[in-house]
Amino acid sequence: MPVIDVTTFTGMRPAVAGHLLEQNEAQSAFNVDTSTGVLSPVYASRLEAQYPFIAGSLFRHDARASGKGLVWRVYPDKRQFVESPVAGDPHSRLYMSSPNGLRFIDGHGNEYALGIKAPEKAPRVGDAGQRGGPVSFDAETKTMTFTSTDRAACPYLTPGGKVVFSGMPPSPLAAGTTYSVLEGVPDGQGGHRYRLGNPASSSPNTPIAFADGTAQCSVAYEGRQQNRVYVFTVVNSYGDESAPSLPASVTTDISCNQRILDLVYAPAAGEAPMAKKRIYRLATGESGNSDYLFVAEIDGGLTEFTDNRLDVELAESLPSLNWRQPDPGLRHVVSLPGGVLSPTLDCAMSCPSPEGSLRHILRVASTSRNPISPTHGRKPTTTLFRGVSRP
Repeated sequence: MPVIDVTTFTGMRPAVAGHLLEQNEAQSAFNVDTSTGVLSPVYASRLEAQYPFIAGSLFRHDARASGKGLVWRVYPDKRQFVESPVAGDPHSRLYMSSPNGLRFIDGHGNEYALGIKAPEKAPRVGDAGQRGGPVSFDAETKTMTFTSTDRAACPYLTPGGKVVFSGMPPSPLAAGTTYSVLEGVPDGQGGHRYRLGNPASSSPNTPIAFADGTAQCSVAYEGRQQNRVYVFTVVNSYGDESAPSLPASVTTDISCNQRILDLVYAPAAGEAPMAKKRIYRLATGESGNSDYLFVAEIDGGLTEFTDNRLDVELAESLPSLNWRQPDPGLRHVVSLPGGVLSPTLDCAMSCPSPEGSLRHILRVASTSRNPISPTHGRKPTTTLFRGVSRP
């Protein structure tokens, strides 16, 4: 049998008969601490934790990413555990089965039901009615600048479109008359100045000349109707997003801002706290395919939002369109490659039995560097001890 160098733990030496061993050599070592590189005995045990029940499940939760170190999770019932598949998860989430369905616990010990339900009601859509604003006219360049009260940084007049003024525009413009947008000229400050033509005149492509000045009037596209469909989702404090609400649709002028109302959500019992709400709008691309695209994210306590974005300004697609809340009958969870958690309704579908899971968990825990010793007294208890060395 090879010989262990007890004093410095520098390695092995060839086999030596037991009666020829030196004082600092041994053939076997038990109850030793190897953390320092030197074989030191474990002299005593320190109480780690005590629970007023017999443990049915025991798991050592790695919560170091959330600043809580290694924590024992102990339950009287039988559970299966899967640590977060997200690398470096700042919440140190631990997913588990339970008699009440699938759940998760974070590094701070907050336990919640897995998943988040979709909003039960559709939002309501109303016209924000804010298309007016000052319109300035430049006689030298024959251009007009339109500044919307809530789209000042994002003009929406486009060449080829048609506009109608109301109020008191300057001569020769007239309220109620349709004009065409001939050209949008960058103003050097991120906006545009527009040249208008009169399609009813003998020279429809000739820019209209008007006097310098500013007039208070409203402007809108003529006949540019758009059907808009909105849904919203809920995001909890861990970044989990629900499936979308029922849709709400409206046909409106493309230049019109929309108020999205009744963004109301009633959380289910046991859900993680709600943090945000996300609004999505159905848009159709050049290929003819339609998808819900991201409009905005608002605080979870707000119940309305004004949408002033064009289709080209919308962002990523709705990721949770076909998601649904986990079935309450799910009782088992296993981890698959690619960061996928696979729950099942019964054990016949490739997941181990709760008893097998418990044996596996206990076996993993007992091979860690610090041994554990569950003990049972007259009252049902579970006590964890950590091996410690005394000088």
